[in-house]
Amino acid sequence: RRTWYLPENANIYLAQVQALVESAIYFPEFNLGKEWFEEGAAKTSRQLDLQFNPDGVQNECDMGYHQGVLGSFISIYDFIKANDKISEYKQRLKSACHFMMDLVYPEYKLENFNDSRSSRQTKNTLLKSFKTYVELFPDDEKLQWMASDGKSGAKPSEKVQMYTYTGWY
Repeated sequence: RRTWYLPENANIYLAQVQALVESAIYFPEFNLGKEWFEEGAAKTSRQLDLQFNPDGVQNECDMGYHQGVLGSFISIYDFIKANDKISEYKQRLKSACHFMMDLVYPEYKLENFNDSRSSRQTKNTLLKSFKTYVELFPDDEKLQWMASDGKSGAKPSEKVQMYTYTGWY
C-alpha cells in the first residue's frame, strides 16, 4: 500500500514518483516491480503536465523549485535511459531548460522571486545545471553557450522572452 503526498501538483509528489520508478528498476525481482514501473511511468507523464505550465515554467513560479523539479525529471530520464527503459518525455523538458537560460542574467545571477533564494544560485551552481541540460540536449547551441560561460555554442540573441501563461518576461 502506498500513501501519496497530496496535492498531486506539489514538488514533493514528484520525489515520490521518482522513488517509485527507481525502486521498480532496482528491484525487478519483486512481485510488484512491473506494476510499480508502469504506475511510475504513468505518474511521471502526468507530473510533466502538473509541474510545468504550458510555457515551461514550474507551477510554483520559483526558480529554486523550477531548478529542483527540472533536476528530478532529468534524473528520472537518465535513470530510465541507463537501465534501457523507454522514456518519451525528453523533449518536454527543453522549454523548462530554456526558461532557466532566459531568466539568468549575463553575470549568472537570478532575481529574488518568490522563494528562489538567489544567493544560493551561484555562478558555479548555474553552470553545473546548464552542463546537465547540455547533456540532455547536446545540439542546443544556446544551452552550450550558457554551459561554457560563453566559450562555445551560440550566444542567445533574444533580449526578452515571454512566458505569457505564467506571466514572466
